[in-house]
Amino acid sequence: MTAPESKTSQRKVTAKERQKQALDLRKSGATYDAIGQALGISTQGAYKAVIRALDSLNAKIIEGAEQLRRLELERLDRLFLAVYPAAISGSFEAVDRALKVMARRARLLGLDAIEKAEISWREEVISLIRSGRVTSEQVIEELGLDLASELFVSAGISVVASRPVAAEGEEE
Repeated sequence: MTAPESKTSQRKVTAKERQKQALDLRKSGATYDAIGQALGISTQGAYKAVIRALDSLNAKIIEGAEQLRRLELERLDRLFLAVYPAAISGSFEAVDRALKVMARRARLLGLDAIEKAEISWREEVISLIRSGRVTSEQVIEELGLDLASELFVSAGISVVASRPVAAEGEEE
């Protein structure tokens, strides 16, 4: 078995330089054909060089964001530890501060994302009703009466039944 190629090997260094040049050319508006011609590689090679450069850049950004997230979590943990003893001793101000730190930590970790998604679909349905693109009857049919009613009430939308409701003991 052969040893893996060093990151500083001439071949890898040249490939990295080519990727950087390809990305610079692409950012300036060059087509993959033009990039290939400028660098003496095929159009497909130019495309791959740009994609590899972008992947490398994205990996660095993600790594940096993750490091920053970890640093922020450490800071929040220290702040929480500072206010927690007073909070459990009954200080309302400390309880408020502890809850704010906990809320910030939850947002940073994305723990509230499900709640946001639920709100967004409700807002979208309400927007569709108000714009007239869907009717309240369509919403009731799709969501069911209970969920649709809850949605209408929360949005302040009044709904009048468009079909007759059978009286008790009568058939429709």
